[in-house]
Amino acid sequence: MKKSAVTATPSSPGPGGGEEKLLAALRELPAGMIYTLGAKPSVLRGLAMAIEKRLTGIDWSPDRSTLFAEVMDGTRHHEVRLEASGGVLTPSCECPLWRPTGHCPHVIAALAVLKKALVHQAIASLRLDSGYLAQVTGWLSGGEATPPAAPPLPRLVVEGGVSGIQTRIWVGEHPVSIHDQNLSRPVRDFLWTLLNPRESGFIIERYREAFGDDAPLALRRGGDEIPLRFDRDRVHSTMTLLEQAKGMVIAHKALEDGLPIPDSCFATHRYYFDIPGGAIRVIDSLAGWDIWNTINYEAAEWSLATGTPVERSLRTVSLPADAFNAIGLTVSEGGLATILGRIRFSGAGGASEPAAITHGYRLRVARMDDTAALLLAEGVHGDTPIPLSATAFGFFTSRGRSTASAPIRTKKRSSAVIAGCFATLGCATRADLERTIRRALAGDDFLKRTVKSEAKRIIAAFAAACETRETTLLAVDGSWLMSVADPRVEARLMEIPYRLFGADIFGASEPAGAMTVSRDAFFRHLPELHKQLAAHGFSLVFQDRPVEAVTLDVTLDATRSTLDWFELRPEIRCGTDELTEQEIAEAMASGGVFRRGDSFLLIDEESARVLAMLYPEAGAKKRKKAEVVRIPRLQILDWLVLRRHGVTVRLTPEDERIFASLATFEQIPHSPLPEGLQATLRHYQEDAFHWLAFLYTHRFGACLADDMGLGKTIQAISLLAALHEGTVPSRAEEPRPHLIVVPPSLLFNWESELARFYPGFTVLTYRGTGRSADFTGVDIVLTSYGIIPRDIDILAGIPFHVIVFDEAQAVKNIQADTTGACRRLRGLFTLCLTGTPVENHLGEYYSVMDLAVPGLLGPYEEFRRQAGGANAPFLETLIRRTKPFVLRRSKQMIAAELPPKIETDIHLELSPRQKALYTRTVEEVRQTVEDAWRSKSAGQARIIALTAILRLRQLCLSPSLLIPGSKEPSPKVEFLVEQLEELFDEGHSVLVFSQFTSFLDIVEAELVGRGLRHQRLDGSTPVPERKKLVTAFQKGEEPSAFLLSLKAGGKGLNLTRATYVFHLDPWWNPAVENQASDRAHRIGQTR
Repeated sequence: MKKSAVTATPSSPGPGGGEEKLLAALRELPAGMIYTLGAKPSVLRGLAMAIEKRLTGIDWSPDRSTLFAEVMDGTRHHEVRLEASGGVLTPSCECPLWRPTGHCPHVIAALAVLKKALVHQAIASLRLDSGYLAQVTGWLSGGEATPPAAPPLPRLVVEGGVSGIQTRIWVGEHPVSIHDQNLSRPVRDFLWTLLNPRESGFIIERYREAFGDDAPLALRRGGDEIPLRFDRDRVHSTMTLLEQAKGMVIAHKALEDGLPIPDSCFATHRYYFDIPGGAIRVIDSLAGWDIWNTINYEAAEWSLATGTPVERSLRTVSLPADAFNAIGLTVSEGGLATILGRIRFSGAGGASEPAAITHGYRLRVARMDDTAALLLAEGVHGDTPIPLSATAFGFFTSRGRSTASAPIRTKKRSSAVIAGCFATLGCATRADLERTIRRALAGDDFLKRTVKSEAKRIIAAFAAACETRETTLLAVDGSWLMSVADPRVEARLMEIPYRLFGADIFGASEPAGAMTVSRDAFFRHLPELHKQLAAHGFSLVFQDRPVEAVTLDVTLDATRSTLDWFELRPEIRCGTDELTEQEIAEAMASGGVFRRGDSFLLIDEESARVLAMLYPEAGAKKRKKAEVVRIPRLQILDWLVLRRHGVTVRLTPEDERIFASLATFEQIPHSPLPEGLQATLRHYQEDAFHWLAFLYTHRFGACLADDMGLGKTIQAISLLAALHEGTVPSRAEEPRPHLIVVPPSLLFNWESELARFYPGFTVLTYRGTGRSADFTGVDIVLTSYGIIPRDIDILAGIPFHVIVFDEAQAVKNIQADTTGACRRLRGLFTLCLTGTPVENHLGEYYSVMDLAVPGLLGPYEEFRRQAGGANAPFLETLIRRTKPFVLRRSKQMIAAELPPKIETDIHLELSPRQKALYTRTVEEVRQTVEDAWRSKSAGQARIIALTAILRLRQLCLSPSLLIPGSKEPSPKVEFLVEQLEELFDEGHSVLVFSQFTSFLDIVEAELVGRGLRHQRLDGSTPVPERKKLVTAFQKGEEPSAFLLSLKAGGKGLNLTRATYVFHLDPWWNPAVENQASDRAHRIGQTR
C-alpha cells in the first residue's frame, strides 16, 4: 500500500541517524501543511484531540528509525506511525478511518502536538501548557532508558469489555501496551505479534511459544483473576440450536452436544472458555455457527426495517416466530443435508426434526395509503407467509441494486436488466439464454464493455438461480417445517404485476417480492391482475382477506323516455342479495372491490363499467339505491351493448325498433326514392339514402364518409329531393330552406350538380359584397366556409331545415373560428360529407361528429383527456357510439363499379448542379437546425427544421426556386413534358398537382414553350373562372393537361376526363394526395 508522504526539506542536511532525520523532518514540516493532510472534518477533529492532550505516549522502534505515537480516541488506543527518509515524512495509522489519500484525526493530532513540542512558536492557534509540552519532549528524547533488570513475569489475561471479550498482557498489576516504556524484549515482541490480525485465532499458542507452556493464563472478573489451563486434549465443534417457546424463536450458539453454551462459559475466536472447569479448549470449526450468524444479521436488519426491537447477545438471538419466517432462512438444495446436520431443532414437544411440506403462492396487498399500494409476492402455507428467494431476486430490491455499479443503477439500464431477467424464463437451452441476453442488452445503453459485462452477469445469475431449488425453514405453532421453493414459479408470479405496471414497481422495494404501485394504477388494473393471477394458480389477498371475482346481476328499466333523455331505474344484485349503498360506495372508491363478510369481492369488468356509467362522479354515497339515473338519449347505445354481457335493459317496443335499426344497418326501413331525381342511384347510394332518411326521421344527424369519388354529393341531393317531394315526411312545421356550406372552389360544382340532378330546386348562392339574407322562396342556400364566420350573427338567427357541410374536414379544428361559427347554425338535421373524417388526430373526428350529432361524444375536454391515452376501451366506446351515425364505403367495397387505380413512383436523378447545391444546402441547414435545438424552444426548433426540409424539397423540384434567374434545367419538368407529349398522342388528359404555385409557373412556362395544351387552377383563380376551367377541361375535344395547386384543386372537383395524375412533390399527409388523385378516380371514370 502506498502511503501519502509529507515533504520537509531540512535547512542544513547532513549525516545523522534515523532519529535525527525524523526529528529534523518534523521541525522543518510547514505548520500550514498539517491543515491539508485530510478532509476538513478530520483536520478539525484532529486539532481538537491535540488540544485535549490525547497524545499519551511515544515509542521508538529498535533501530530508532520509526516513531510510534499513541493517541487516545474515547476509550480506544490508536497507534500513529511516523517514518522519514530523504526529508520525506510518511505518517500512517492503524485505525479504519485512515486512508493513504486522506489522513485520519489521529495522524493530525500526533503531527500537531509533535510540531508544537519541537517548535513552540508553531501553530499559534494550538495552545498547550508548557508542562505537557515538556513531557512530550521528554518522551521524544527518553527512548534510551534501560529496562529494569528483573521485570515481572507477564501473564495472558482474558476479560470482558464494552466491545466483547478481549485478551491482553498484564505485567504486575497493570495491562501493558506496545507504547509502554521499559518492557522486556519478549513482551514487546509478543505485543507486536498481537497487532497482526491473522494471529488473533492463535493467541494462546503464540503466547505459550513466547513464554513457555507453563506461562500463566487467567480470566479477570471484578478485579479478581481465575487461573485457567490450556487443554489440548479435547477439541470442540459447533452447532446452532433453534428452539420455539411461546411464539418466539430462540437461536443459540451450541457445541457438538447441541446444548446452549452455559452462561458461565463463553467462546471467542477459536477458543472455548470452560470457566467452571478452569480450561481453555480449541474449537476446530466454527461452521456450525454460520446459521446463527445469518440469523443474527438478518434479525438486526429486520429490527431496523420494522422498528421492532430484537433481543440479541453474543450467544443468543430471540425474535418472534413471524419475524423468523419473514427473514426467510433458506438453504440451497445441494447444501441442505450439510446445513441440517449443523442445526439442532427443538419445538413444543422437545427435540424434533423439520417436516417437509409444500406451499402455494399469492400476491398480497400488504399496505395501502392515499397514493400507493405495497404489493408483496410470497409463498404461503396455511396462514404463514414465506418470503421469496433473496438469491434469485436480489437485484429486484433497492438493497440488491445498491451493490451494482452506478451505471447499472440508472433507471433505464436497471429496467433493461430486469426485462432481460424475465425474458430468460422462456429459455429452454443454453443457446436460447445467450441469445436472449444479447437481445436484452443490444441497446446503446450497453455499448461500454464493463457495463454490458456486469449486466450480463446479473441476468445470468438470475437465470441460474431460477434453475435451483431452495428449502425454507419455518417456525409454525411450535413445529418446525421445511418447504421447497421454486424460484421459476416465483418469477412467474412477479412477472404478472411487472407486465401490468412496469419495472418502476421495484424502485424502492424491500424485501424480495415487494413492489410499490400507485393506488390509481393498482385499481385500474385490478381486474386484469386478478384474472392473470388466477389463470396461473396464484391468489390475490387484500387486507389479509382473499379476493374473489364476482359478476353483478344488473337490471335497467328504461321504458320511460323523452325526446332527449332516458330514465334508468337500476337494480344491482350480487348473488341473491341486492348491493347496499355502502357496498356500492366501496366498489366505486376502490376500483371494483367491496367487502362482504370475511371476503373481498372483485366485480368483473362489465359490472364495473355498469357501475361507472350509473355513478360517473363516484358519488355512490350520495345516491339512493332506487334513484332514477337520467342519461342523454344517444348514450342508450352504450347500455344496449351490455346486453351481450348479461345486463338486462328494458325498452319500449318503439325504442327497441329504432335502436335495433341503428345497431344493424340491414334493419333500416326503406323510404321511396324521389321521382324527380335526374339520376339512377347505384345500389350502395340507395342504401345511403335509406340510412339518411331513417336518421332524419328519428332526429339524429349523419356523417357520410365514403371514399372520394363515390358520389357523396348525389346522395345528399337525393335526401333533399325526397324532403322536397314529401316521400320522406318533413319534420319542419313551416317551410325552411336547406343550407349547404362548401369550400369556395366547390360553389360552382354544387350549382352545376344541383341543376343537373334536381332542376326543380330554387338555389341561391349566398356570397359576394351585395349578398342578402332574405331567403324567401328559396329551397337551397349555397355558401362557403369563409362567409359563415363573417355573417354568423345573421345566419345563427335563421332556422334552416337540413344543413349540409361538404368537405367537413374544413371544420376539423374545434378551436377555429370557422368551426365555432358553424356550430352556432340551427337546423333540424345536420349532414357532414367528408372523405377524410380523420387526418391527424382524434380531435378532428370529434369536431366533425359533434357537428353532425351534437352531444354524442360528450364534452370536448373529457374526450381530449381520454383520447390522450387512446386505450382500447376508449376506442371501443368511440367506435360503438359513432358507428350508427357514420357511413363509410371504400372503393374496394364497390370495386366492380370502378376501373383499377395504378400507382407508380418515378425516381429521377438530380442534375450535377442540383447535387452540388443539395449537398451545400444540407450542410447549411444542418448547422441551422442544430443551433435551433440548442438555443430555441422545442416548438421554434421544429418550425426551423421543417423550413430547412422545405428548402431541400424545393431544390429537388428546380434550383430556380431557391436561386431566382437560374437557368439550370429541372429533371422533373423535362420528364413531365416528355410524358405529356406521349400521353397526348395516345388521347389521354392529365392532372398535374404541386403544392408550390411558383413551380407551377415554371411548368406552365415550359408547356407554353412546347405548345402543349393546358389549363391552370390555383388559389388565386377567381371562383367564377374556376367553373369555366373545369368545364373546358371536362368537355374539351383534345387531350390537355390541368395544372392544379394541391389545396385549390385537391378536393371537391369532378375531373374524370383525366386518366393520368402526376404529383410533382409528395405531401406530408398521404390522405391529401389520395384525395387529389380521386378528382379523376371516381364514379364516372371509365378508363
